[in-house]
Amino acid sequence: MQINHLMNSGALHEIETLKQYFWSKLHEASDCEAFTATGPAVPLEQIIAHRNKTYLEHGLQYLIRSNTRAGTLIEHIDSRSAHVWVTSRGEIAGSMRMTPFPFEIESVLPAGHHMTSPYLDHVEFGRLVTSSRNSCIFEKLMALACHSAIIQEYKGIVAMCRSVQRRLFERYGLTPLTIDPITIENRANGAYWVMQATWSDLYSALEKRKSVTPATA
Repeated sequence: MQINHLMNSGALHEIETLKQYFWSKLHEASDCEAFTATGPAVPLEQIIAHRNKTYLEHGLQYLIRSNTRAGTLIEHIDSRSAHVWVTSRGEIAGSMRMTPFPFEIESVLPAGHHMTSPYLDHVEFGRLVTSSRNSCIFEKLMALACHSAIIQEYKGIVAMCRSVQRRLFERYGLTPLTIDPITIENRANGAYWVMQATWSDLYSALEKRKSVTPATA
C-alpha cells in the first residue's frame, strides 16, 4: 500500500513538473503565439491551406487532402481532432493535430503493424507542419499540445514521422517502436518512424536536458 502511494506521488510530481514547464514555455517572450481549439472554433480552412502550401514547398503533394477515400478519412480525422497552431506576426507558421484513438497511424500502417493496446489512452500528435526553422514554433506547438494532453488526462503520446521530425520528438522523450523505419506505401513508399512516450518518459527527457544545460551566471 505504501509502495503504491509512493509511486502515485512520484507520478503526480512528474505530471505537475511537466505542466509547469510547458506553461512556462508558452509564456516565454517571443514573436510566436500558440492556440488550441476543437470543433467550429478551429480555423481549419487556414490551417489546411498552410499545411498544403508547406507540403507543396517540400515536394510532399501526396499528403494533401484529396477527393479520394484517403482524403475523406483525413477530413474526418481533422474534424474529430483538437488542433494546435502557432502564429508569427499574425500569420499561421505551424500546426499540429491531436487525435484520440483510433489514430491516423492505424489507417496507413502496412499489414502486420497495429496501434492498439497499450496506446488506447494515448493521443496522436499528427500532421506536424512548420513553415520556418524558427525553433520557437515547434517548441510552442509541443508545449501547448503536451499541456493540453496532460489536462485531458491522456497517458502519453504516439506519433508517426520522418527522420527529421524524429530527432525533434526524441528531444521530448519519444522513442521509436521499431528498430528500422516502416515503409508506408501510400506515402510515396517513404520511410516513417512510429514513436511513443508516456509522461514519465517526457519527464526523464526534461531532467536530462536540464542536467546538460550549462548554468548561466
